[in-house]
Amino acid sequence: MSKHNQIKNHLLSGQTITGLTALDLFQVYRLSSVINRLRNAGLPIETIMIDREDGTQYAKYLIPINKR
Repeated sequence: MSKHNQIKNHLLSGQTITGLTALDLFQVYRLSSVINRLRNAGLPIETIMIDREDGTQYAKYLIPINKR
């Protein structure tokens, strides 16, 4: 199964994904690229920006329950 399909299935199962999760589970370094391709294929992926205590941010991606 391709990495794109693995991430797609991960999101469709109701789980969220971050860059670190993608690296750990699927060995994907450029999650934003995969997310962009999945969005272009029609998946309604939403982005939530998470603030860290040090002032930086990271993205968490998900498919809302009512859009799966």
